[in-house]
Amino acid sequence: MPELNQSPRTSGAQLPGAQELFDILAAESPRKAERYDFLKNNTDLFMAYRELGDMAGADNTWIDDYQHLPIEQLVSESTKYNDTLSEYILSHKDDYSKLFDSLSQEDELENADAIFVFGSQSNARIKKAVQLYKDGYAPKLIISGRGPYYAPHLPIEAEVLKRYAMEQGVPADAIITEDRAVTLPDNVKRTLDMFDDMDWHPEKLIIVASTYVLARAKMEWYKFSPYSIKTIAISSDEQNLSEALRRDEWTTSEAGIHMLLNEYQKMIVEHKVDLIRRDNA
Repeated sequence: MPELNQSPRTSGAQLPGAQELFDILAAESPRKAERYDFLKNNTDLFMAYRELGDMAGADNTWIDDYQHLPIEQLVSESTKYNDTLSEYILSHKDDYSKLFDSLSQEDELENADAIFVFGSQSNARIKKAVQLYKDGYAPKLIISGRGPYYAPHLPIEAEVLKRYAMEQGVPADAIITEDRAVTLPDNVKRTLDMFDDMDWHPEKLIIVASTYVLARAKMEWYKFSPYSIKTIAISSDEQNLSEALRRDEWTTSEAGIHMLLNEYQKMIVEHKVDLIRRDNA
């Protein structure tokens, strides 16, 4: 099986090859999943993704067979599938809003123990979190993130976002930071590791992520939490996002298309990784 993406990645529109995937796993918290049934319980998430594959003539059997495929084959087949879908979207002007909407369902706001912010080099997520804090939805902000694995040279996200929150009037003692996470699942795992060290067991969290990352954000908290934490998923405001992340703009650029399609692929590949970790224990 040929290796994919051997050259260094420079953005989230690219996906790691199998070897880099294992390198990333070695850099993450070793925490294992507690639940393995998110995909089984949320098959509707993938309906539009499958339907587009049928329209584009792409083989989507890997979606059902992911548990039984070697990780190298899964990465190869899923990447080829997304490449085919991307080419189809770019060459066929149509309404692809279902692909976006499936990933971006917000929850109804309610008060919580804390507002959790997935790390980012952008201020879009922390702006929303600060607004929610000032509106009284929670007494604390939790900010997680070292930064992308492929970009260790960038400033530590948690520190940058904490500084922004304090500049906006959030007191330092209301902010908890986690500064080692290198991926979205690692944000959750290392934050849960931190909760263990603090002997703190919040029952309800508002989680803030970019619009079409919401489904995977909810998935990570569901998979890794050792007890039932209610999560309330809220999106960054769209005006604070790049065009590639906006509902009405993402199909206009190859980067935007890949970033959205990657979310579907990542949910499945990450479940495969969870199974590998479980079975190799």
